[in-house]
Amino acid sequence: MTDTIKKRAYTIDQHCEMWGYGRNTAYNEIANGELETIKVGRRRLITEEQEERYRQRKEGRAA
Repeated sequence: MTDTIKKRAYTIDQHCEMWGYGRNTAYNEIANGELETIKVGRRRLITEEQEERYRQRKEGRAA
């Protein structure tokens, strides 16, 4: 059986790969309050819900 586990949170690098921009841009978006994150230990992660809100904000500006 080959069940795939769906990710519920992404690292900064994974987010950058999905959006096609670099780490500096991601950290600037975080600093500006555009991109929400959570911290787990020393890691900063972006949940699916935070990713969706970020996408909606970006699409809203483009419209």
